[in-house]
Amino acid sequence: MAAALPAAAQDAPPSPWKRAFEAQGSLFVGNNPQTIVTTRSRLTYGDSAIEAGADVRFTYGEASRDGRAEVAQRRWLAALNLDLRPYSAISPFFLGTFESSFERRIQERYSGGAGAKFTILRTDDSEVSLSLALLGERSVQLTAGDVLVQDRLARYSSRFRARHKFNERVTLSHESFYQPEVAALDAYLFRSASSVGLKMTEILRLQLTYSDSYDSGARGRGARSNYDGQLVVGVLAEF
Repeated sequence: MAAALPAAAQDAPPSPWKRAFEAQGSLFVGNNPQTIVTTRSRLTYGDSAIEAGADVRFTYGEASRDGRAEVAQRRWLAALNLDLRPYSAISPFFLGTFESSFERRIQERYSGGAGAKFTILRTDDSEVSLSLALLGERSVQLTAGDVLVQDRLARYSSRFRARHKFNERVTLSHESFYQPEVAALDAYLFRSASSVGLKMTEILRLQLTYSDSYDSGARGRGARSNYDGQLVVGVLAEF
């Protein structure tokens, strides 16, 4: 009769903790050379009752103008989230964010609020969801005259997220946010990112990402443009 395998030899259940680190960059040469480096760290805990996560991103970019290198981007973006019943069709959540942006002349921007996620599709290979929330925001920003001003307001927030795994190696994902002010719907923030990932090992993935963002008030604060977009390539480690 075959002996039972010891407990240590049996497959261990998957850990509810997940960690990820991503490093990406791009280099453009020519009349206006530009370099961009982006890093991202993410820690999540999830089970059938809750899903909690912390996400920190940092972007730094330099551009050469008239033969001189100068800072073109320097941005921090951090987020905390707590989702209840994450595998239900309707899942309530709480979130908080922090942002600081040199190119958009934002010293600090804090927001927090609550909402609900509606899962439209969930299979082993695909997931599509829409989230709606109401946020309170406090910001410290520079005006076009280099004066610091504080602002408090409320925003609607919507997020669309989609993911599809074509096979064991290739994954496509997209995430976008649209956040208009409650008191002025034509004043809004928009951010999106689309990625193609190629699995190289059990924990490493090659990732190509195109991201863009729009802040309708950036030029009014003295920024060069309301719009920012970039294409970067890098490596994502998940474990």
